Amino acid sequence: MSTRSASQSSSISSSVRRIPDVIYRSLKTALTLQGRRRHDADLALERVDPASADSPMQIRLGDQAPLQMTAQIRVSPVGEHVYEIHCTVEEGPSRRFTYSLPKQAGTALSRAPCLGRKLGGFLLDELERQIGRRHLRRQ
Repeated sequence: MSTRSASQSSSISSSVRRIPDVIYRSLKTALTLQGRRRHDADLALERVDPASADSPMQIRLGDQAPLQMTAQIRVSPVGEHVYEIHCTVEEGPSRRFTYSLPKQAGTALSRAPCLGRKLGGFLLDELERQIGRRHLRRQ
């Protein structure tokens, strides 16, 4: 393996480990805004630590059952500076997103507002669906 390939592999591996933090911060900001806009309420978002660094990020959205939902977010490299973000809702659907690292080092890695909004919208829509289904089942 060439020095360049080893360096690129190390860089990709490092980014894959840091991107969940970026996603979580972005998602937290987006859900705060979306929750206030849609329901005039703050939504609780909690990151549940995975068993290992290679495990997908686990998040919990909502305060308590039945107003709570769990999801997994997995980051996979698909090309140079491009990552697939796969979000799977427990007992629900999954959706794939794409995240591209900025070309200049040291720029917006700490922020991904567009990804946060899209991911937050998907999760909030699904939480609303699940709450609605649970409510209808009790009727």
